[in-house]
Amino acid sequence: YTLSLHDALPISLVLIGLPELADRLALRRNRSLYSRLARRLHIDPLTPDDTGAYLRMRMRRAGCDREVFCSEAIAMLHEAASGAMRDLDRLAQAALRLGARHKRRLIERETIQRALGQASPG
Repeated sequence: YTLSLHDALPISLVLIGLPELADRLALRRNRSLYSRLARRLHIDPLTPDDTGAYLRMRMRRAGCDREVFCSEAIAMLHEAASGAMRDLDRLAQAALRLGARHKRRLIERETIQRALGQASPG
């Protein structure tokens, strides 16, 4: 969104938010602002395959090149997070903490179950 105030240079505004932001922008009182948005991007929830690739990428960026989550653990994380990256990050981090505490090299079903039981709602 670019805003011009009389003779001043235009201001570019970037709006980033959860799906609720789109709902609010769609309200009648926000129609003028919504109509001026030049680009809209919606990120869909991850697929099960995307979830595994996402977790592997995050682990590689943290310096870990080996498999950390077994396939069943990835499936459980995906289901619990409904493909939402923020929830996936939170749940995976809880599982990694538990795994480290119990000296696990591979995060498996039991660790995920414990992490899901301990995780507070996002």
